[in-house]
Amino acid sequence: MNVYSDETHTAALLLAEEMASLPPFIYMGGDFNIHSQEWDGGHHGHPGVATQLLNTAAELGLQRAPFVNPGPTFYPRIQGFCSTVIDLVFVQPDQTLTAQVTWVHNAMGESDHIPLATTLSISADSGATPCRALKSDKKEQIRFVRVIEGEFAMKVDEHAPLNTPDQIDAVVQAIADSFSAAWETCSREVTITRRSKPWWTDECSVALQAYREHGLPEDW
Repeated sequence: MNVYSDETHTAALLLAEEMASLPPFIYMGGDFNIHSQEWDGGHHGHPGVATQLLNTAAELGLQRAPFVNPGPTFYPRIQGFCSTVIDLVFVQPDQTLTAQVTWVHNAMGESDHIPLATTLSISADSGATPCRALKSDKKEQIRFVRVIEGEFAMKVDEHAPLNTPDQIDAVVQAIADSFSAAWETCSREVTITRRSKPWWTDECSVALQAYREHGLPEDW
């Protein structure tokens, strides 16, 4: 995820609000516009929004990665403004040292920010993972419940009476097997991605485009 947050911390606050609806990430980086002594030795203090950003990152399964060559990442063009660190990179905790976050001075060009290069280890299964699910069809879901009900009644009758621990264990195992069999029969294999939401419509696309153009909270 690439992030740009303005001076009022719009994106950082939005991340905190929406983190429950976001998937796990292996990388988050960008211009966060947040000053803190945690990542800038020339700054004194650690504001609440900086703590909130670190907490949000942790909820997303990420941790701030240190720079290989520490120093300012932003050199303002306005006279009297000091250089500072407002560009950050967050990766999974086990990659904080191997990420090798490095300034790329020769790629700065006309920008007042120094680009940051990050090395990431991406496993073969880091993408969407297939799983089984019921169809989003009420009839199919009712069918699944009916299969379970029929199997449940049959298995309980088949193992009656239930007077000993062994008899109870047998019927519990039989019921568990029935659930598994019904699931295999009624479900199907799907690969869920961020674009797999069945409720997404053209109206959603229009609303999203409006938010991207204007950035207003009411559009979000």
